[in-house]
Amino acid sequence: MQTFVNKENVKVEALEQLKQFIQHKNIDVSSYLQSDGTIDLKSLLQDHGVNL
Repeated sequence: MQTFVNKENVKVEALEQLKQFIQHKNIDVSSYLQSDGTIDLKSLLQDHGVNL
């Protein structure tokens, strides 16, 4: 049996989980802002014990 996953639903769920993680850990995302206005998620996660 093959299961099909809507990639957009996966992205939405991943972003929701990331949001909850940031809120739960009380992370100040401003310290991870890059010059182009994006957030360095890899550094943020690694600094809080999540290895990619």
